[in-house]
Amino acid sequence: MKCKCVFPPQSGPPGVSHICRNYLFLLILCVSGQMFAQAGQIKYVVQYVEECSAIHEISDTITAFSIPDRNALLPQFTRDSVLTIVYNNNTFKTTIWHLENSAYEDWMTRPAKTVIDKTQTKVYDADNHVLYAIPHSPVYKAQLNGLKNYLTTNNIKIVPVYDALNNVLKTAYIDSGFVYTNLGGGDQQFVKDSITVLFNNNLHANALRIDDADGNEKYYFRRGFAVNSIGQLTESYSIERKWDVHFPANCVRSTEIKRFIDYRLTTGIFREELAEDEQTDLQLTVSPNPASNTLHLEWNAEGAKTGVTVIDITGKQVVEWHTDAVTNTADLDIHDLENGLYFVRIAIDDNVCTQSFIKN
Repeated sequence: MKCKCVFPPQSGPPGVSHICRNYLFLLILCVSGQMFAQAGQIKYVVQYVEECSAIHEISDTITAFSIPDRNALLPQFTRDSVLTIVYNNNTFKTTIWHLENSAYEDWMTRPAKTVIDKTQTKVYDADNHVLYAIPHSPVYKAQLNGLKNYLTTNNIKIVPVYDALNNVLKTAYIDSGFVYTNLGGGDQQFVKDSITVLFNNNLHANALRIDDADGNEKYYFRRGFAVNSIGQLTESYSIERKWDVHFPANCVRSTEIKRFIDYRLTTGIFREELAEDEQTDLQLTVSPNPASNTLHLEWNAEGAKTGVTVIDITGKQVVEWHTDAVTNTADLDIHDLENGLYFVRIAIDDNVCTQSFIKN
């Protein structure tokens, strides 16, 4: 099993999801998925860097596996920068910049960016060429519509939240037949048959364990939260351990560890996404994306006057650059900008084009 962060992982092993459904909802409100968007007012933006490591325990020697399976059993590491823009109608658009992926050698064509829009998933290489495009299936679209309706009906955001243990939740577990134990150190445990649920309000962590008929671990999931740099309690890490269904039963157990860096949700008075309504032949390329210190711009036209503006998600102009010289490139110093999503807008005579980028 390879650790891939492009597509949402399964919520649990087959045969377990129907057991977990009711308890997982109480345990962790974690809405995941991708759903996308039409032009409109931005409601909020979610952004983070995700580091994902996968290791595999095997019950036999490595030589018992085929060569492709041996490669799949190697430790995997990915590092992605993820940006989700959510609109007022609860549709949203996600862009994932693939910063590292140990599954690819230097000579391979490595995916550099994945964009999931309202119709398809597109994967690009480092030169912004499309590697492949996969249309969304009818089933997938139906799931996304269901998610959109759920978010709208319940007035919630598409981010994991820590569901702290309180007296109401504690009573609900006990009334459902769970046996409660205070383990000390903030750990509070509920056990019923093969299911164990753990809360630690001090560490802002939840855990779920499901055992088989012999009492051996079948599935384990833990998620922790921490206060980010702007005072929000956001997801910090997750650990998922399960038997890999791609191999014979009880043959390979995979552990996936995710660490979330600079996870933040930004709300406010947003402008409409600028690029959606612009009709122009002017094309603008920004690199690198994400960028830390310098943002390089290239465009496909020249004019008497060229102006570049960088706008944050509240609509504030944070960088301005202009020239009367004939040119089609510019380098912007962005090292003083706060981490987050920005729009860079170029105006050449009467033509305008806008692109988004991440400062990290």
